[in-house]
Amino acid sequence: MTKKRGQSRDAGLLGVHGLVFSSPDPDALASRWKKLTGLAPLRRSRREVVLGGPELFVIVRRGAKAAGDALEEVHVAVEEIGATGKKGSEDALGGDSWSRSAGSFDVVVRQFRRPPGRAWRRRRAAV
Repeated sequence: MTKKRGQSRDAGLLGVHGLVFSSPDPDALASRWKKLTGLAPLRRSRREVVLGGPELFVIVRRGAKAAGDALEEVHVAVEEIGATGKKGSEDALGGDSWSRSAGSFDVVVRQFRRPPGRAWRRRRAAV
């Protein structure tokens, strides 16, 4: 069987590894996610809260009060990004990725290739 133009080989979907939300109250939504998943905060700022790490994360960004809580991005990991038919760009999580709109949210496809950037590494506990 021959492939049609634009059809890609199996990229080897590994799974969902990240979700990004907007919320008028990022601290409250992040707290609910922490209770549900046990993901510890990696970092906080006035604009966002990041729970987890590069392999599994939830980010909650400050959004408009009128908009309520909304899903902005779904991040998926693949074995081979080249098989998706799109070229990825190097990103801070240690991968090559590309993103496309899926209607009301974006899908980010990533192949991990190197260690994550400093902002994504957990600090070691003092001994």
